[in-house]
Amino acid sequence: MSISKFKPQKVSDAPGNSERLPERANAPFFFVHHPGDWEFIEGEWLPRVKRWPLKSGVNGVQSGKRGYLQAKTNLEADGWIVIGHDVPVCYHDDDGDLIDDTGYLCSLLGQNGQVHTDVWHKPSVIGMGRTASVDWKEGYDRAGFNLWRKKLLELGLIPAANPASLSQLVRVQERRTRRHAKQAVEGNPIAQRKHEVEKVRLEGMKASSKKASSKKKRRAPRKKKATVEAPNA
Repeated sequence: MSISKFKPQKVSDAPGNSERLPERANAPFFFVHHPGDWEFIEGEWLPRVKRWPLKSGVNGVQSGKRGYLQAKTNLEADGWIVIGHDVPVCYHDDDGDLIDDTGYLCSLLGQNGQVHTDVWHKPSVIGMGRTASVDWKEGYDRAGFNLWRKKLLELGLIPAANPASLSQLVRVQERRTRRHAKQAVEGNPIAQRKHEVEKVRLEGMKASSKKASSKKKRRAPRKKKATVEAPNA
């Protein structure tokens, strides 16, 4: 079986791949985040981010190089946070070293134009000719992507989670845990294992939520009012 690995190029760089990826072109995109959308990963809350394509006719995007501006304004007015292309990023290179860089948008030459992706996805082509297919999962740098989402919080590009949003997600997990508990009582070993996993996850979510809600913004020290002594008579 033939497997070819492709390295995406930053959109600001000169094209470096002479071969074409056997995939149709797609539109560039922004990563966006909604303040109420979070997920619990490895003991901490991380913001969910998703791709928002800059494709004409989709999500109110108009034709033209800057035809997305009004749609972007509308999205932000609805509470979404649009993460710009020039933000700091971190990802792992082919040797496993963590790289600090700027900009997440990348592209490769596809069948009929540019295939846009990000620095965490490195596609592999399996097979040859008309039967070739693209695998995006094998080269996905999930650890680097999670570190970047944490960096977005540290840099203040995404604000900390609202405790009310986390409480709502905890309640969803509580219902899921109770559902598995009922199945575990019936003696199903698979359900029992799932219940234990969900219970541990619930405990972690509650502890992390409590920690997040207990953090208070540091207040700037109050300046003392200057006192002016009355001149001697």
